[in-house]
Amino acid sequence: MALVAVGDGPYPDAETAEAFGVEVAGRLPWDPCAAEALASLPASARALRAAPLVRSLRTLAERLAAASDAAPAIESPAPSSGGRVGLRRRVLAPWRAEPVAVGVNGSSPEGSTS
Repeated sequence: MALVAVGDGPYPDAETAEAFGVEVAGRLPWDPCAAEALASLPASARALRAAPLVRSLRTLAERLAAASDAAPAIESPAPSSGGRVGLRRRVLAPWRAEPVAVGVNGSSPEGSTS
């Protein structure tokens, strides 16, 4: 388990790692404009690719993927396509939410009575 710090906090990575008992995998810049652009611009947008946040995310994702490839796997994941798309899927997979069933009127289907 590891954590990623955001911004230039008052504590060095070694102190943060000791306090939480986990490795600090990296540090990302505080860049709210680029974070908002991630949700609204296509990934191919030049301004987005050049943003410090995105460059840092790319470097961190490549480092984490390399570390996970080098570490012995307990359970082998299904093979994915290569390249950046495959890297993005492997890195983001743990954070994808499971779909939630929603009834016709927006309520939970389990709570409805018919």
